[in-house]
Amino acid sequence: MWRGLMVASVLLVGEACAGAQSRPPGVPADAIIEYRPGVVSCPEPRYPRGVRGHPGGDSVQVLVLIDARGRVTPDSLRVLATTDSSLNRPALAVIRGCRYAPARINSERVRVWATEWVAFEQR
Repeated sequence: MWRGLMVASVLLVGEACAGAQSRPPGVPADAIIEYRPGVVSCPEPRYPRGVRGHPGGDSVQVLVLIDARGRVTPDSLRVLATTDSSLNRPALAVIRGCRYAPARINSERVRVWATEWVAFEQR
């Protein structure tokens, strides 16, 4: 099984995302994300032509908004960290192609911000 993508952290999305305490209407302050978004499918990361990469591989950390249906919100993507800036576009393309099982609170599907790592490996 391919393991090039990992959900590193998750943050709830409220209607007014003013701070860490923001949460959707009707969600109690002590609500816990019962199920983090899980990767259902993603395209495999591939080095672009002409990019050799580092011997141990490369990675790009991406911030992404995953909606309540498990879909990526394309305009939400932001690169947070990278080992090679020439891999930023390919990493964003990988994330755009991903599908997730949505996060849940009290059995309700919710949208969340997630931090993803896209790993590129030498072949």
